[in-house]
Amino acid sequence: SNFVISFFNFINTPTEIAFQASGKPSVGTKISIIQILIIASTIYPLTVVFGLTGTISSVFLSLICTTPISFYYGTKLMKCSLKEVSQPIIVPLISSVSMIIIISGVKEYLLSNVSFIWFGGLVLFGIIIYIGILLVFERYSNYDIFTLIKRIAD
Repeated sequence: SNFVISFFNFINTPTEIAFQASGKPSVGTKISIIQILIIASTIYPLTVVFGLTGTISSVFLSLICTTPISFYYGTKLMKCSLKEVSQPIIVPLISSVSMIIIISGVKEYLLSNVSFIWFGGLVLFGIIIYIGILLVFERYSNYDIFTLIKRIAD
């Protein structure tokens, strides 16, 4: 769950920086206030019912609710469409989430004890899954991963 919260923070950081750089820090401040209000109204009940999981869920809920707002105002600020912003993110996101789910399932249901060798095997298996999913997108959509990699490398 810490990974998921970090992921949302990673996604939201560029828009927060854009708000600051464009001279509109009030947008980021308002989004932060919404996050605080969601946390303040949900943290106690969720913690009482679910313990530490409820506390983390409260923070996660605030991020889920405010990420679309951040994206909306970020795309408006940059004068681009949501598709232009999300296209480079969505396929790696799907690949990463799929890899995490598959690796977690393999570890949970097939491996009771993970040694160093099994850990290396899981890492290799994860890389193969990730690249495989990217190649499926490359084959059946107009994602064009190789052009994207060249643009990033340059």
